[in-house]
Amino acid sequence: MSIGTLTGLVLVVGLLAYMLRSKRRKKAPVPSDYKYHVFIIYNNEDRLWMKKLLTFLEDKHNLKCCVHYRNWIVGRPFRDSMAESVNNSYKIIALFSSNSIKSNYFSYELDLAIDRQEKSGDHSLAVIRIDGVNFKELPSELRNKTLIDCKDPSQRLIWKTKLLEFLDLPLDSDNNNAEDYQVNINNGVTRTRFSRLDSTTSNDLQTPLI
Repeated sequence: MSIGTLTGLVLVVGLLAYMLRSKRRKKAPVPSDYKYHVFIIYNNEDRLWMKKLLTFLEDKHNLKCCVHYRNWIVGRPFRDSMAESVNNSYKIIALFSSNSIKSNYFSYELDLAIDRQEKSGDHSLAVIRIDGVNFKELPSELRNKTLIDCKDPSQRLIWKTKLLEFLDLPLDSDNNNAEDYQVNINNGVTRTRFSRLDSTTSNDLQTPLI
């Protein structure tokens, strides 16, 4: 085989590999009428948790997410950006912690998300408790809503599954948190039901479980 032919094959293989990686990185289409799949509400002290969650949603599930430090326009009033992010996102995830309850910004964003959900009834808000903060610190409107608890050992086994269900996504077949799952189609939306969960979990609550 000539050097020219070999070089050509290498280039073709490299191009195919690049196209395959690009296809895998392509974002899933955002539901109509929205700019983002998910807006993440969090306190900056919980940025490690947020970044792990962001990687899980964007790199593994190809979702388009909104977070303030990269998606907000510099110089624009915070309250305007907060309201736009809440209203332009299909789902909102709030990272609830002992840090977040001290933040006026977090409280304001959460109030906006609650107001949207109550007015539209669109089941758009989920709260993930990431430390030992008391659930009583949540606004009363949320205590019977979608709460995902990573502090409770029994709930920590299935938190990722609950999150995927909230986001209307099928459970990953390679997700170590669940096995023997079935995917059902309900009114055109993919839903997931699982029958057996892995019994192992980590006791390190300081490490994001993603």
